[in-house]
Amino acid sequence: MNAMDLVDTIIKTEFQNFLNSAPDAMVIVNESGNILFINSQAEKLFGYKPAELIHQKVEILMPQEFRKKHISHRASFFKELGARPMGAGLELFGSRKDGTKFPVEISLSPIETQEGTIISAAIRDITDRKNEEQKFIGLLDSAPDAMVIVNDKGVMQLINKQAERIFGYKREELIGKKVEVLIPQEFHKVHTQHREEYFDTPRVRPMGAGLELFGARKDGTKFPVEISLSPLGTSKGILISAAIRDITIRKKTENDLLDLNKSLIEINRELESFSYSISHDLRAPLRHIIGFSNKLAKLLSNRLDEESTRVLNKISESATNMSMLMDELLKFTRIGRTELAVNRLNLNNLVTSVKDNLIKGLNSRKVTWKISDLPHVYADNNLLIIVLNNLISNALKFSNMREQTEIEINCTENEEEFIFNIKDNGIGFDDQYKGNLFGVFKRLHADDEFTGIGIGLAFVKRIIQRHGGKVWAQGEIDKGATFYFTLPKNKKGDLWKI
Repeated sequence: MNAMDLVDTIIKTEFQNFLNSAPDAMVIVNESGNILFINSQAEKLFGYKPAELIHQKVEILMPQEFRKKHISHRASFFKELGARPMGAGLELFGSRKDGTKFPVEISLSPIETQEGTIISAAIRDITDRKNEEQKFIGLLDSAPDAMVIVNDKGVMQLINKQAERIFGYKREELIGKKVEVLIPQEFHKVHTQHREEYFDTPRVRPMGAGLELFGARKDGTKFPVEISLSPLGTSKGILISAAIRDITIRKKTENDLLDLNKSLIEINRELESFSYSISHDLRAPLRHIIGFSNKLAKLLSNRLDEESTRVLNKISESATNMSMLMDELLKFTRIGRTELAVNRLNLNNLVTSVKDNLIKGLNSRKVTWKISDLPHVYADNNLLIIVLNNLISNALKFSNMREQTEIEINCTENEEEFIFNIKDNGIGFDDQYKGNLFGVFKRLHADDEFTGIGIGLAFVKRIIQRHGGKVWAQGEIDKGATFYFTLPKNKKGDLWKI
């Protein structure tokens, strides 16, 4: 053996030792597809001895159904040489000597030699990874939402059954495709930009906060969606998991509610206008009834018997009472039509002012007041005075039989609102009738027990609702009552008009 042959032998031996030390199965083939070398990992992986494979076609290591197609792919690779993964986006399989097939991942690298170009194929058994992926897919399939996992290039790696169902694709139609295929065409360009920006700072968050998002089905129809994004750290780098929910039904419900709300607002306006017209138009006839009945009583005072006088007085009293009801109804309709004049108000000062005015008519009555420190609020000054006047005067009225009246005014709060309550130790009410308390002309007590016409609490409810708040009450017979109302810390209801 001359020196050149010796060097060549040493180089080949070193190269073989290098390949045998590789962690993956290594198979080297020539342009004809003949196997020139396999390493020890390839022997273990495929179950063949080197002598059984050398000079055999490489297709022997593939399942029968892929061999014919692989020959054309192999020829194409030799025309465009370059290191690259084999079958990008496809599922690849190897075939052992015993005929069993298993999933593989293959990287191809051309090597230039004196005899021509040969190809080194690094083959990795990914059975364990595929098993883990199947477990992961099982978890994805159990998710209630469509799940789509993409890489940093926007290429879909996994999708679940729900994604197949709502988009109308089979799984194999989407794996390896750009995620933009699931988005209406008009949003492709901007989505690509947003996707790239998301990968710069990946974090768990909803997608397109404040925007209307749409998905595109295989048949081209688009539908509203809600999407949450989550980054996943993997051996392949950062992947993004997108949980996609079809909100078609929710959107339809929201639109139906908006339409219904518009209709209710219009109906309410019409009812208020009708109430105002009726109240206004009835006042003149009522004045005539009162005036003529009083005039008649004076003219016939000496000729009427006791029963006639009583009937005539009853006509006048009833008409007067009805006139009062009309006046209150007019005020009630005006509250719904009047623009709010909202300012920052010191509620301590307002409560003190209302309390002092009411105390003037109490004479020597004993009243204990317990008023906690109250916050500043944003509200209409005049309307809030009406609320406080009605609630505090009711507390005084319905506890007037107590030797010692006790009234408490307190406030609690949460992140969104202040919660006020006015509590008394009066006659209370049966809790089962609390739904009637805030209705127009609704009364739980007879006229001869307590004065009033039953519209004050309706005023309270209407005013507080216009401020974006709520009202309710709790009570127990002979154990007092507590009335609650809330005012938002942020602008709600008609406060948005400010």
